[in-house]
Amino acid sequence: MLSKRLAHILSQLMAAETPLTSAALSVSLQVTSRTIRTDIKELNERLAPYQAAVSAVRGAGYELLINDENAFRRFMKEEVEQEEPLAVLPEERVRFILKKLLLAESYVKLEDLQEQLFISKSTMSNDMKWVKRKLEPFDLKLEAKPNKGCRIKGSEMKIRYCMSEYLFNERRSYQTMLNTAVTILPKHELELIQRTMIDYINEEKMNLSDICMNNLIVHIAIACKRIRHGNYVSVLPEEINEIPRAKEYKVAKKMVERLEGLLDVSFPQEEIVYIAIHLLGTAKMVQSFSTGGQKQIVDDDTSRLVQLMLKAIDQKLQLDLAGDAELLIGLSLHLKPAINRCKYGMNLRNPMLDEIKAGYPIAFEAGIVASRVIEEETGLSIHENEIGYMALHFGAALERRKMEIPPKRCL
Repeated sequence: MLSKRLAHILSQLMAAETPLTSAALSVSLQVTSRTIRTDIKELNERLAPYQAAVSAVRGAGYELLINDENAFRRFMKEEVEQEEPLAVLPEERVRFILKKLLLAESYVKLEDLQEQLFISKSTMSNDMKWVKRKLEPFDLKLEAKPNKGCRIKGSEMKIRYCMSEYLFNERRSYQTMLNTAVTILPKHELELIQRTMIDYINEEKMNLSDICMNNLIVHIAIACKRIRHGNYVSVLPEEINEIPRAKEYKVAKKMVERLEGLLDVSFPQEEIVYIAIHLLGTAKMVQSFSTGGQKQIVDDDTSRLVQLMLKAIDQKLQLDLAGDAELLIGLSLHLKPAINRCKYGMNLRNPMLDEIKAGYPIAFEAGIVASRVIEEETGLSIHENEIGYMALHFGAALERRKMEIPPKRCL
């Protein structure tokens, strides 16, 4: 059995498309470069009987060389696979299969997946039915070819949303996300994306939460990965005509021009539009104050929609929130980007969803009522993740109301 540290190094080397430096590995594991060199030596001793080795590339770093795929698979089963719990439950197997299909550059043979999961042909067939159901909300399908296997087929944008959902939909800090995201790009490239984004977002006075920042990093990483393999997003012409006029498009264009030089990736206009859509879906522009008073920061349509939402909540749940001015402004600022996300079929992951449901059930119910109003007024379908984010605004308003009411004293 490999130690956790050796297993971590091996997993990073397996996922990286380019050699990894000892410095990058040491940062990831929070150990010295000398420790990494010692670990590489031990890892090579364990790999030698299985026709594999970690080779040092002069001036570039370390890369994994495998001379016999079957022998290396044997190594994985004997030395690594037991380190992590096997995907036994149906839900675990379906997630495993989805990850394999989403990250595959060509067709995947079901026989190989069956062997990795240690399941029968009938169980595999049943699991694939669930995989198809998981792909349906993204308008994706499975394409099967004799003697080749299966691959995911559909809109490039939807494939990316699906990848983002199933590869990164876990509760992680940014540092942990970087360590895991090397399945898409090497860590140093992800750090370049992060620094470039922060520079231009600060320059343009755009305000992104940590969750939004992490989501956008993941989406740009997925874009780079798939562009390098010749896959491009197709956006509807009317969307292309509309989006370049927005400030978010100009910010996305500046970021892309910088990233093209750093990552050696050429982004076509459709890809810039794609990133701008994400900025439209996550950013809130910081408005200044004029000498004559505050500029209007919420348009009339959004303000009217929020008032309708609060009225419906008060009628159905009797929460008396319509008079909360702070809630009115906060919810209005949140609603505009939320509607953009729904309009373009984006699904912003909510890592706090379970906690919100458990800790703020009344606020979440208010979010459900509000989502129905939005659906009636705009015709857009509101995802549960978005309801969770709205519930945070309602929960904060309920807490403020509690503080305004003095506690009762009794004997």
